[in-house]
Amino acid sequence: MKSIRKVEGSLRLWIGPIAPDGINRFSHYRIWGDNNIVATIDWQKSSGSLAIAECSEGKYSLKRAGFLKPFATIRKVGLDNEVGRIEVGLRKVTIISELGQKMIFQKLKNKKFQNGLRDDRDNSLCIFVWGASWASDMVDVNITNLGKGRQDLPLAIILIWYYLILNRRELNDGIRNPGIG
Repeated sequence: MKSIRKVEGSLRLWIGPIAPDGINRFSHYRIWGDNNIVATIDWQKSSGSLAIAECSEGKYSLKRAGFLKPFATIRKVGLDNEVGRIEVGLRKVTIISELGQKMIFQKLKNKKFQNGLRDDRDNSLCIFVWGASWASDMVDVNITNLGKGRQDLPLAIILIWYYLILNRRELNDGIRNPGIG
């Protein structure tokens, strides 16, 4: 797989299901970049939050926890320590890398159907552009030159993507999580 950071154009994230398999209808998701798959997320069960993500940087397990203060963790498969975490607030989502660096994901002001990922100095790392509405199954991600230089950007994008998919799955089940949109 090609690294997310090396994609020339924008990434295309699918939040809706890619290939229904009859049993686990909403379990396989892909990120496309330069006409190639650059990352995958596969849910381990048709319900629940445990998923496995794979990209050029490695294979990771993702799991959501927390009720009043929801968060999700990402760990390298087979290891116990977190390599990243996403914390969900009412108006923004914070991604914390294993080195303790923070990135903020939130709706962009005066921009319809767009979210931005910014570092702790308020520099733009990438912009998530939704299709025709927030309910779209497709999101394009445009990575800035500054974002391409960050080693932790692929995991941050995977964490955000995981949480967007999780929200969509729960919306389809009638459950709503705060923090995105």
